[in-house]
Amino acid sequence: MKRYLLLFAILSLPLISRASVKDIMPGDTTLHVAAPHDTLRDGSSYEKAIMIEATTDFQGVKDEYAWLRKNYPGSKTTKQALMMHDKKSFDVLSVVTADGKAIDLYFDISKSFGKM
Repeated sequence: MKRYLLLFAILSLPLISRASVKDIMPGDTTLHVAAPHDTLRDGSSYEKAIMIEATTDFQGVKDEYAWLRKNYPGSKTTKQALMMHDKKSFDVLSVVTADGKAIDLYFDISKSFGKM
């Protein structure tokens, strides 16, 4: 239960404080994402989810937001939800892009979810 509360607190920080993710999660900019240039993994659905290869919750969250900054600069996250699909864990980020388009991005966090 402590892990879930910690994960919730980490994921809620950008929404609660309105601070930028870069301020909250500075440091290592190495992405632990499978095939970062794979057009089949664009995050537009569960089937096309970005594969997070990190081995801890904290690094996984950092990787999600680093991927978001790289691929959708100037975007704002409006909501983040933990979802289960086909026995895998996913983070689904609702985002407003810099040009005002609302999209959902899917991240497969099965390798990092629940690991400290």
